[in-house]
Amino acid sequence: FSALQPEVLIECASDGGGGQKIKAGGRIINMASEEAKNVRVRLTTIIQGKETKLEEKDLKSIPGGRQEALVSEPWEVDVPAADPSSKEKPLFRLEVIGQYDTTPDLQYARHEKALQPLEYSIILLMDCSGSMAGEKIENAKKSAKTRISALDEKTEAAILVFTDCGSIYTLAPFAAMTAENKASMQAQVDLLQSSGGTPIAAAVDYADAYMRFAMGKEQTLVLLSDGEETCSGDPVKSAEGLNK
Repeated sequence: FSALQPEVLIECASDGGGGQKIKAGGRIINMASEEAKNVRVRLTTIIQGKETKLEEKDLKSIPGGRQEALVSEPWEVDVPAADPSSKEKPLFRLEVIGQYDTTPDLQYARHEKALQPLEYSIILLMDCSGSMAGEKIENAKKSAKTRISALDEKTEAAILVFTDCGSIYTLAPFAAMTAENKASMQAQVDLLQSSGGTPIAAAVDYADAYMRFAMGKEQTLVLLSDGEETCSGDPVKSAEGLNK
């Protein structure tokens, strides 16, 4: 396990000839409470068996407390039409290495995202604020795990969490629902705890923006919450603005 959580961010568009025009970038989230130092990242593509390094750079440091840093402005990548006889899918990989004062050893993590045809994209937006303490948070976690179990490999899912006013983050980035990915996602849900305020409106806005990285033809946002906004937002207005 690494406290540095990398996430590949890609947006897809057709090139009109069977291929795709990709905007590829990424971000690193520091899940630890302390600052990460000497952080270095590398973004790579693997297309038709050829590996290409898009970027490698030093980020120096990332503040603690689920703060994030963008790797770079998105790179534009042309992906040719897929060869029907090939099982290899275009792959984007983001790697990160960094160091903490209380953990002298370097911490390494990577995230890979393959371009593949998907029918559905689903975001589970989970309320882990203080009002969800006790039975509510346990029911939300059970519901999330049940939904994850029911998904298949034609679906990708992501989990976003809000825990306080201004505290909204990606717990698990979009991933196709293979058995391995489902088990990993459910294990992450088990670790969630409740605390803080309830920024439902801001969380819905965050999820709406995050959905642009979805690859499924149909997209769904599921909000698991007790429905009590406490951060001066307007959840109804945010919901009305989804996908506009």
